[in-house]
Amino acid sequence: MKYVIKSAEKGIIEGSPDGLFQPAKTVNTAEFLKMLTESFNLPKNLSYNYNDAWDTDWYGPYVGIAQKYNLFPSRSSQYLQPAKELTRNEVAVAIWKILTEK
Repeated sequence: MKYVIKSAEKGIIEGSPDGLFQPAKTVNTAEFLKMLTESFNLPKNLSYNYNDAWDTDWYGPYVGIAQKYNLFPSRSSQYLQPAKELTRNEVAVAIWKILTEK
């Protein structure tokens, strides 16, 4: 639990609107991009051209990272799919790309 508390203190994760963390829930693309950006201190507000993500979305500041590092190579380059739940493979590939290309 100390990892959850520390991550929350650093702004990497947030709980649900009701204040609960719900550790058994899955993580979607938008949530993962925020966690990845905050964990690795990646730049925010990078440009991107996905047809299903907008700067006004809560996750807008984190979207450009996905395109800059091609974090989801198996997806169409036109669609981020922010609500899509991630597979373990997608998470591993994205983290590997950040670690090797940063």
